[in-house]
Amino acid sequence: IPDPADHPRLPEDDPLWDLLRECWSQSPEARPTINTVLQKLESERERRSALGN
Repeated sequence: IPDPADHPRLPEDDPLWDLLRECWSQSPEARPTINTVLQKLESERERRSALGN
C-alpha cells in the first residue's frame, strides 16, 4: 500500500476531486458515463502535461 506521504496532496479545487465527487454521487443518474470519465481524464492529462506536471 502506498504511503500517503509519498504523494502530493491534491488541492480541494482540483478537477480530479470534482470528477471523483461526481462518480460517487448518491444519485446514479448524476454520475458520469464511462465515456465522460475518460474524456475528462484525457483532458486533465493534457492540461497537466502542458503545465509540466
